[in-house]
Amino acid sequence: MNLTTPIHIDKSNYKINASSKILTIGSCFSEHMGHKLLDSHFVCSSNPFSTVFNPISTGNLLTRSITKKLFTPEEVDKHNDRHFIYDLHSFYDSTKLRDTLENANKSIQTAHDYFTDLDCIIITFGTSIGYHHIEQDRLVSNCHKLPNQQFERQFLDDELMYVSIYSAIDQLLEIRPNLHIIFTVSPVRHTKEGLVDNNISKSKLILLCNRLISKYNQASYFPSYEIMIDELRDYRFYKEDMIHPSQQAINIIWNRFTDVYFDSSAREKMSDFQKLNRAFNHRPFDPNSDGHKSFCTKQLVEISRLSQKYPEVGFTTYNNHFNTLK
Repeated sequence: MNLTTPIHIDKSNYKINASSKILTIGSCFSEHMGHKLLDSHFVCSSNPFSTVFNPISTGNLLTRSITKKLFTPEEVDKHNDRHFIYDLHSFYDSTKLRDTLENANKSIQTAHDYFTDLDCIIITFGTSIGYHHIEQDRLVSNCHKLPNQQFERQFLDDELMYVSIYSAIDQLLEIRPNLHIIFTVSPVRHTKEGLVDNNISKSKLILLCNRLISKYNQASYFPSYEIMIDELRDYRFYKEDMIHPSQQAINIIWNRFTDVYFDSSAREKMSDFQKLNRAFNHRPFDPNSDGHKSFCTKQLVEISRLSQKYPEVGFTTYNNHFNTLK
């Protein structure tokens, strides 16, 4: 008896392989995807601008990186002792204007360089509700906890979201014509916006994704939101806040993603490093026992094998760990 409503997902014709170069950008869920890739030592830049929630801000940051348009001092605002940039996450906030500017432009430069041989970009949209700064007459990516009265909450225009993303994608495809784009909608519900408005917001994002994949032959949609809301609709798949997916839910969605997009070499790489990471995180009852020393010796042999198989991966941390315990 099936106790869930499974989401059918066709296997993708595009496949991520063991050496694919990947970038994730968007909501906090894209960081989960990026961390999964990094854990298995795929070449991945995970949310290079930290969390970006709405499509217009995402598109603007992509375009800015492609054209290497650096931030200027005039784009840095200040509240109390914090310097910040409305187009960026509070990760870049600093008590010094110079530090905020340098860190922001370092991310622009890094992303710009990363695009030159990019194979796949995973774009996760979080919300189509934005906040308009009244005095500056502009959409902000992050309100930086400034007073609510400085902003006007609004549903973002469908056409402006579409144009912002496709303008960035068109420029990326000039650099990397064979780039594959995976669109997905974050499974995190924005309950502070109200559940009715959250549903409207997510619906607008799903329609946006559908419109974009209709435009690009090399684009596809992965239904992470639908898996979470329908297939995993039991609250046991949520964290205590009843909003964010639990680790189990993230793992299930990740496994569905790999089933759709990974080729055999990517699966093998993931399996190899899952085993090694489990061994790395193993905590013995008796570190000085002969059994544990033998375990460490076996892991060093395995690391030697993997270092020949994946020469691009640095194994120093693994080697040091098991040599210390041996």
